[in-house]
Amino acid sequence: MHAKVEWVRENGLDFPPGTRDFNGRLEIPNIRVNHNGQYICQAVGYPKSTPGSSKTVLLTVERSSFQRPPTACAANERCEPNRQCEPNQFKCRNHKCVLKTWLCDGEQDCGDGSDEENCSTLAPYAPCRCNEYQCRSGQCIPKSFQCDTHPDCLDKSDEVGCIIYKLNNNMQ
Repeated sequence: MHAKVEWVRENGLDFPPGTRDFNGRLEIPNIRVNHNGQYICQAVGYPKSTPGSSKTVLLTVERSSFQRPPTACAANERCEPNRQCEPNQFKCRNHKCVLKTWLCDGEQDCGDGSDEENCSTLAPYAPCRCNEYQCRSGQCIPKSFQCDTHPDCLDKSDEVGCIIYKLNNNMQ
């Protein structure tokens, strides 16, 4: 069994912008060197004096020596037709580069709609994509949002029937 946990930062520092806690998994997008420091995972509802009720993790972010290839286009700029996008990017019809994870996400990120073209169609009986959870109301949300202790469905059905974890005696 596991306890419900939450993350805090040492000395009460704010989390970096966009940080999310998914059922105990801390996600920090667009991580920067100044996000270094201690992050503390603590069991909810247990006194700090309880052995194993918290774990401190030191996050070290190092500056990369990676040099951007001169032929690559930035994600927010228009590329010349003969230039290439980064390997994790998709080249739009208008030569703009966007992240591949933005393909077929229902939002037009290219500006010309090419990132939403040729997406596999769903069967008529499938109201949500395979990576989505269907709320009782019919709304579709990312599957990772289900049972994350934060209601994301308008009807809050993504948190119904979820297991509440208890403290694991092996937690250090």
